[in-house]
Amino acid sequence: MSIAIQRHLTLYFAWRFNRKPSDFSRATRVRAPFSNPAWRGLADVFNGMSWMKRIGVRLSYADMDEPETLGELTDVIAAKAGKRAERLATVKLTARKLTLDDKDL
Repeated sequence: MSIAIQRHLTLYFAWRFNRKPSDFSRATRVRAPFSNPAWRGLADVFNGMSWMKRIGVRLSYADMDEPETLGELTDVIAAKAGKRAERLATVKLTARKLTLDDKDL
């Protein structure tokens, strides 16, 4: 179910960078625009997202040290989720207008 995880991450980074989701692939370097502390701090952002809670995954700051690309970050989360990632298979992703108060971002 790493495809579902990647889709969630893609939607986040598309919003964050103000780009279309179709601009992203597994090879997209999503870490480059962030300082090291800001990148590590994304662990807290992701941990607060409902889809991460649904699969029971919490990222540590150390988990953020290696991934550079969307695919690598997807793989870190998928490895931690294991079979629990299947819970995302039933979640339908829909495009909607996001606000700064959105609890899933």
